[in-house]
Amino acid sequence: MALEKFRAPTLPVPPPGPDQQYFTQLLRIIGLYFAQLDSLTPNQAQSYRADDFYGGVFYGDFLGGDVTADNFFGDNFIGVNATLARLYAQNIFGNVQGGDGVFGNLTASQANASLFTGSGRQINFPHIAASDSTDQVAAGNDTPTVIKWNTLDAGLGWTLASDVFTAEFSGVYKITVRLQFVNTANAIHSAVVWLQKEGVDLVNSSTEFSIPARKNASTPSFVCGCSEVTFEAGAGDEIELYWATDLAGNPTTPTDGIYIYHDAAQASPYARPAIPSAIGSIVYLSAPPDPKTQVALVGVVGVGAVGSTTIQVS
Repeated sequence: MALEKFRAPTLPVPPPGPDQQYFTQLLRIIGLYFAQLDSLTPNQAQSYRADDFYGGVFYGDFLGGDVTADNFFGDNFIGVNATLARLYAQNIFGNVQGGDGVFGNLTASQANASLFTGSGRQINFPHIAASDSTDQVAAGNDTPTVIKWNTLDAGLGWTLASDVFTAEFSGVYKITVRLQFVNTANAIHSAVVWLQKEGVDLVNSSTEFSIPARKNASTPSFVCGCSEVTFEAGAGDEIELYWATDLAGNPTTPTDGIYIYHDAAQASPYARPAIPSAIGSIVYLSAPPDPKTQVALVGVVGVGAVGSTTIQVS
């Protein structure tokens, strides 16, 4: 009995990005090929086990034993344009490890992926970093005074206007700040720093610093005041940092007391960068405690852009 020769169909060229239509077309071509294989090789159909393609090849085990043909090799299916193990590797998963996908690129506003693995090197989170290159003086003794920022060092999902940080996305955030306090008075004095959200003092956000008396008339005392606060913010919420002291100093008047000091970069007697009066950052920690959308990437295979899309799995 003569055998009718047939060849595997040419697989379509993958598009530059994820595409549902391409993936559907690819599965139809492969399905058609296996149907031809079963019909033209009835005596060997059980050896090829083409019916087990989805349960075998796609999830790690092709039950074909040592079957060898133009487009088969051992337990790996080799296509014209790519091996199935690496199929869509750059456009969908970034890599494949057994039954789990390792994602090279993933963008989502809200995702709950318990089986997600990968470096996350291209995932961007809202954040902002800023500093100030001027001396900052309090408005008076025991008078709350907003801390100024004149340099945006980095930012995504936040805006800065002089003293106000504005969130563009809801979330749980952490602010970390460093203030260079100086005391020119001949006695110990204190300074307190706290956070305001939408013009209201944030509960439990204050930190107090005690700055020692000056060393002598020409040498003040310096204290680096560091503080961090975790808080929740909604889109559009405004965040400000405030401080106050029991004795307001001013280097211009001059008036002895406490102020927030800056200094320019120096070249001698050794080179060093500038000393900002204030430097800080706000970083994203988590989605809001009660997110409206959760995407569980467990037992779900999909192709497409992940952004504002909402996926419901039941």
